Amino acid sequence: MHESLRIETLSRLPPSIRASATAAMAMPVKNRKTEDLERVRTFVNNAPLKQRILALPAIYANLDPLQIPDTSIFDMPPTPSSLAAVETINRGVVAVETILLVRNIPESVCSQIWSRVLPWAQFIELYHEHLFIVLSISDGSFYVKLLMLLDNLAQELDTAQRIMSVPWFWFILGRSWSHLPTVVDEGNRKHVRFTLQHFFGDKALADWRNTSEFLDGLSGGWFQLARSLISFIQETLPESEAALNAEAIYFLRSCLRLMGYLNMALTGSLQERFHLTLDLRQQVLSQGIIRVLSQAARCLTKSEASDTLVTVLRDCFNLIGFSPSGFPRLPLAIEEGLLHALLACAGGPYAAALHQHDYFTTYLVQWFPASLVDYKFLCALDKALNSSEVVDAVQSQHFKRSLVHKLWDKFMIIAKEYLDFSREFRGNRTSYRACDNLKCQKLDVKTAFRRCSWCRSFYYCSTQCQGIDWRAGGHRKTCLSFGSLLLSDKNDLNFDARQRSFLRALVHHDYKKARHRLLTDQTKFMTMNPGAEHLVLYEYLDGVPKITIEPAQSYLLSDLVDRTEWRNIVARVHASCGRMRLDVVAMRETNGVAYFVIPMRVNTSLVHDRMVRAAEKLPTSAPVADPRYMAQVYQHMGAILSAAQDPTVVEIH
Repeated sequence: MHESLRIETLSRLPPSIRASATAAMAMPVKNRKTEDLERVRTFVNNAPLKQRILALPAIYANLDPLQIPDTSIFDMPPTPSSLAAVETINRGVVAVETILLVRNIPESVCSQIWSRVLPWAQFIELYHEHLFIVLSISDGSFYVKLLMLLDNLAQELDTAQRIMSVPWFWFILGRSWSHLPTVVDEGNRKHVRFTLQHFFGDKALADWRNTSEFLDGLSGGWFQLARSLISFIQETLPESEAALNAEAIYFLRSCLRLMGYLNMALTGSLQERFHLTLDLRQQVLSQGIIRVLSQAARCLTKSEASDTLVTVLRDCFNLIGFSPSGFPRLPLAIEEGLLHALLACAGGPYAAALHQHDYFTTYLVQWFPASLVDYKFLCALDKALNSSEVVDAVQSQHFKRSLVHKLWDKFMIIAKEYLDFSREFRGNRTSYRACDNLKCQKLDVKTAFRRCSWCRSFYYCSTQCQGIDWRAGGHRKTCLSFGSLLLSDKNDLNFDARQRSFLRALVHHDYKKARHRLLTDQTKFMTMNPGAEHLVLYEYLDGVPKITIEPAQSYLLSDLVDRTEWRNIVARVHASCGRMRLDVVAMRETNGVAYFVIPMRVNTSLVHDRMVRAAEKLPTSAPVADPRYMAQVYQHMGAILSAAQDPTVVEIH
């Protein structure tokens, strides 16, 4: 037995407490009294740290797990034996509360202390409602103090592994975290916070059993965890956005690792147990972590370079860019200073290390260009580009000599046209619609139409037109099938009205720029594929729009062609006799590409009719690349283009 646990150690205690400590270890056990151990607790609570360890033998003797009585005593009327059991429980509870106050336990006895504290702490947690002597359970201080003790015991490596291998330990971690806001003393609060983050970085949390206990202790599932995590990180960041010291950077790394490990632990059984519909990463994104991480990134760019800093920056940039569908978080991130943080990093001493992980490439070649079709992103980008911080970062010599400079210039060339168009769109808020009764030719401002209240995708200029389309246009049979493909508020991408209007305007803008080529390609397709329906595909995947003519049954849209809504839209295009065209937009999202339909509507079939006549006159057997064939195509294009430019022909998307 280690000398710190021997009864001889009590002789070094002050005489005023020595007798009580000795009596608390009396044999047989029935001779011990709770009052003696309570005096020891009072001494430990008030004694200097160096003297507290001297009372360890008395505490250790009363933590013997073999003394924990059968819990059936709580259901029996008082008897001498049950009263004796209650007395034993009281001494065990006092012993636990006393050892929580000891801060300098030797490494060589940590394992022995843990083996005794664990069963007693579990007993207290399970039956605290019956233990009136315990006052600290309700306010959470018991769990916080227990965590401090476990942190002390975990200084010994083998004991640390034993502690973290017990799932119930993670319950204590979660329960302590939930009570952190109740710790008033700033010094103690900092100590608890540091202890929590020390365990947050442990991979054992990736085990779903440990995660389950952790969430139980936190009492709130993913939602509470996300909210606590955001508050936890925010509390560490300086208000003035100053540089972070090494301790704060390490702290951030632990918090970001925590999210990664907990996401790894998400399994079907765990998801079902906690009724989870979103993972942790989506939860923290939905509760404002973008703002916190953008602030952290700005602070990190001012901090001293280190491997840990590069890791934390990389994780910040990765999480900020993540989104469950598309990139709707980026506008907020740009508003909160993400662009400034990226550019500052590009010109900083750790730019090369970050570049190795392609984070600048990910943002400037993938996420930012793919987001140029997002009106909110463009507004945020426009504002950020005019801020003094971004202007200074771009003009700095460090940035101009950086590896990222060429990527930035390339992105800005692409972004300029979108930014110019967004400014033009900002000054023109008029949105147009067409009556979805295909026998009606009315095209007008959106306010001139009423929307179908069921599918929220079709518009009519009158109740008469709505009735005609309901009875004869097939809308009655297909109404409930519409909404996910057409650009409506039921679309899976969840665009707001302004974003939907912007996309319509952008598609129409790009169509008019490419009209000559598109009409030529459409005529070629109609020549080579008589009677086949076609579509115009607008791909906004990398910033530069790619517009092509594809068969309506294109393999590119294999996920759509079997859907009821898609078949109905194609049928309506055919029934429109040239006054409706199938235009499909492709946009990048996190897990691939999303497709939706923005049909082009025309008030007359004049252009379509001339293309049909031209296609009938062109030889179907001639190679498309044959100069003679192309000459014949261009002979007909003059008439087709003149029809398209006729002021009486109105086209809208």
